[in-house]
Amino acid sequence: MSNSFSRLYAEGSAPNEAFLLEGGKTVFYLTETDKYVISGKNIVIGGSEIVLSKVLGITTGRLETALIEGETKVKRISADNFVQGLEKVSFLLNVAMVLAKQVSLTNEIIVRCSKNLNSSKTERRTACLEYYRIMNDLKNENTKRMLPWLKEMIVKFETSLVYKEGEAYSKTAEPVRITGGTQLTDKMIEFPVGALLCEEGESGTEMFILQSGMIDVVVKGTVVATFSDPGTPIGEMALLIGEKRTASLRAKNNVVVTRIRKDEIKEVAERDIGVIQSVVHSLAKKHFQNTGRIRELTEKTIEKEIFADKGDAVKNTAVQTELSALRNEVSEILFKRNEPFLKEIAQRYSID
Repeated sequence: MSNSFSRLYAEGSAPNEAFLLEGGKTVFYLTETDKYVISGKNIVIGGSEIVLSKVLGITTGRLETALIEGETKVKRISADNFVQGLEKVSFLLNVAMVLAKQVSLTNEIIVRCSKNLNSSKTERRTACLEYYRIMNDLKNENTKRMLPWLKEMIVKFETSLVYKEGEAYSKTAEPVRITGGTQLTDKMIEFPVGALLCEEGESGTEMFILQSGMIDVVVKGTVVATFSDPGTPIGEMALLIGEKRTASLRAKNNVVVTRIRKDEIKEVAERDIGVIQSVVHSLAKKHFQNTGRIRELTEKTIEKEIFADKGDAVKNTAVQTELSALRNEVSEILFKRNEPFLKEIAQRYSID
C-alpha cells in the first residue's frame, strides 16, 4: 500500500469508536486480495460492528481493515455517542447510506469469488438453516396447539446435530424484523395473488415492509425463496442507493406491504425513526454475513487448489439426507392430517 494511505483500524480490533471522515477514499481489506473502496465527504465509517455489538448483541471485532487516503481529517465518535446518534435522522441516514454501499460492494466480491467454485460449506449452512427454520415453525405451532402427534414429530427431529448447527447459524442469518411503522398506515398497499411488486433488472427506488401474506422471490423465472414473516424488510438497498433489482417479487397470495419510496425516506425517518433504524440493523447484519461468506469462499478456493475435500462432500450428503427426511415427514403428515397451519409451512418451504 502506498504511503499516502494510513490505517484507521485493523481487522479483529475492538470496535470502540466510529469515524466521521471529511472526504477522500477509504479502502476496506477483507483478505490480502479482496478489497473495496468507498469515497465521499462527511461520511461515517466503522458503524457496522458497533450496531452489531452495542445494539443487536452480536459480539464481534472489526470485520475488515480500513485505510484512509492522505491527510483526510477524521473526527472520532465513541461507541456510546454513535449509538445516541442513531436517534438523529441526519446521522442515521448517513450511516444507512454507507452500510448499503458496503453491502453492495461486498456482494460484488461474493459473486466474483463464487464463480467456478461450488462452496460445500455454504450448501451445508443453507441446508442446516432450512432444517432449523422448519423445526422452529413446527415448535411455534405446537406451543399454540399442544398436539400430541406434532410433539412426537418434533422430539424425533430436534435431537439432530443438523438442527443444532442450524440454530447456531440462525443468530446472524435471520433477517431483522421491522416492528415499527405504526405511523405509516398511509403507505400501506395491497397486491392481489400473482401481482408483481417489482421486476428483476429494473432500477430500484423503493423498499417494502411485509405486513401480511407471502411474497415469492423469483430469479430468471424460478422461485428461490419466500417471505412470510410480518415486518420483513425487502429492497432496502434499492431505497438507499438505487441498485438494480436482482430478483422479481411476486405475491403468492393477497399481500399487504408498507411501501417507502426514495424521495420519502427523510419524511419516514422523521415520522417513525424506528423503521430506518431497523433498516440499519438489517444492513449491519448483511455486512457481517457477507464478510464471513467472503472468507469462507477464499478458504474454499485455497482448499480446492491444494486438495479435494472429500470430507465436506460426505458431511453435505448426510445433512441433505436428514433435511429430506424432515421434509418428507412434513409432507406425509400433511397428507394424513390436512391441517391449515401445516399447509402454510409446506408452502413456505416448497414442500410437496
